[in-house]
Amino acid sequence: LEALNAGVSLAMHVDQKLTSGGVPAPLFGRPAMTAPAAARMALRFSAPVIPVDLVRLEGARFRMTVGDPLDFAPSGDAAADVEALTA
Repeated sequence: LEALNAGVSLAMHVDQKLTSGGVPAPLFGRPAMTAPAAARMALRFSAPVIPVDLVRLEGARFRMTVGDPLDFAPSGDAAADVEALTA
């Protein structure tokens, strides 16, 4: 939170399924409980969400693909916004 307050970039690994406390997000056509922390922080601090995909190649080599910031306009309904941005 201090980093976001200071305008510093923050990376989060959110590839996880939760059994409780998450929000439903589509995964292969089915809802999966997903961690909402990234969406909540992005909305709270008006920070962009930039998707990153990291694929392991051989050994200790990786390929990283950085996407464009997600195009998202908050509606003012915090719960709905968190769920939509997480999805």
